[in-house]
Amino acid sequence: YPLHEKIQPALSLRGGTLLPFAVKPHAALRAEADEVSPRLFSAFPKKGWGRDTITRLKDSDTAVEITGVNENERDDIEASLKDNYADWSVRSTPKGYILSMRDAVRTKVKEMAVRQALETIRNRVDQYGVSEPNIQREGLNSDRIIVQLPDRKASCRERV
Repeated sequence: YPLHEKIQPALSLRGGTLLPFAVKPHAALRAEADEVSPRLFSAFPKKGWGRDTITRLKDSDTAVEITGVNENERDDIEASLKDNYADWSVRSTPKGYILSMRDAVRTKVKEMAVRQALETIRNRVDQYGVSEPNIQREGLNSDRIIVQLPDRKASCRERV
């Protein structure tokens, strides 16, 4: 066999495309915080809390505020929150409580967002039959993904 058919030149030698992507884990964190509200409504159905009493804090992607808590029930509610929402730290305020996502959970949610983005990109590239794509995370704890594609038609690159 001719040598050039056995050995494929590296991406840098044969041309290709480098596509950097940045994952936005803030959206995943916000979604996780927003999902705790319905769980709280169902966990405390008889408290009379309305939709305006459990809200995500405007300045935080990872904290939820509960207001309108009856003073006579504060101790029971706080104990129940700490028992049933171990992934959240519970802090008492004059208005009620603030639940904040713990660091370990934040890290897990961010990691899942990056893994999901990697899988989505990989599926889209594989869908077009691109040979020898290089799809990887940039660094160990990074939210950036690097995609290297061998030289292809522009229309294929645009679809990916």
